[in-house]
Amino acid sequence: MDIGYLHTQMGEYPQGLDDYRRAAESAATQGNADVHVRALYNIAVIQFLLGQLQEAHRNMKEAYRLCQPPVSLRVRASVLNNLGLILCEMRQWQEAQRCYEQAYQVMSEIGNQRAAGISLINLGTLFTERRNYQVALEYFDRVIALVNTPGMKGLELEALSEKGRAHLGRGELAKALDCSARAIQLLDAQQGIATEAQRFYFTHYQILRENGRLEEARVYLQRAYEELGRVAEEIHDESLRKSFLENVSINRKILQAWQELRKPSL
Repeated sequence: MDIGYLHTQMGEYPQGLDDYRRAAESAATQGNADVHVRALYNIAVIQFLLGQLQEAHRNMKEAYRLCQPPVSLRVRASVLNNLGLILCEMRQWQEAQRCYEQAYQVMSEIGNQRAAGISLINLGTLFTERRNYQVALEYFDRVIALVNTPGMKGLELEALSEKGRAHLGRGELAKALDCSARAIQLLDAQQGIATEAQRFYFTHYQILRENGRLEEARVYLQRAYEELGRVAEEIHDESLRKSFLENVSINRKILQAWQELRKPSL
């Protein structure tokens, strides 16, 4: 499956999908459950990235169905976490919550603190989307309290950014800005290299805007737009690029905000 990973990293998503599909078919024929699950998982992750939600949901559910020994518990938890992400995008909140909670339980039992932390962030984000901000903040604080333990530092950026969104939902503008600014400092320290960096820039734009800091807000909306464009350019298939830009909710919000900003004043 390494060739599928290489094609995916190069933005050659149709080829990556074909590579993983062939791997899945071969593994199914050979009865290799571990490789079969991993191939289906990667297919679903790519489809989710591109906004193909129904296809991603179907393949991730099949990967979960096949997650029986000898497939490792870590793989099972990864499948559950990503199934939860897909379900959240589909706004199937209760099913998503069950996936995250099961993933957290599995990772806690085997002592994988970082993976358990990812589940906590996902749960917090889910409760933010459902406007239960107090519960969301409790999840994020559990992660932030552990960032100095081995393996957890990389989760601080997302936990802080999402905590900022939760404070924003509560109307706590100063707290929201403090959290988001700390997240942006972490992002800038690694030169903007992060999965979905556009999401963190867009969150900061929203928080700055609500704090009345409009000029700064425009800077971060532009950063979000440019980062989104950079990723889109790596998707060489036109129909998949269109799906990525239009069907993924955060990407659609960035484009809509940018178009509104660029409208001429009357």
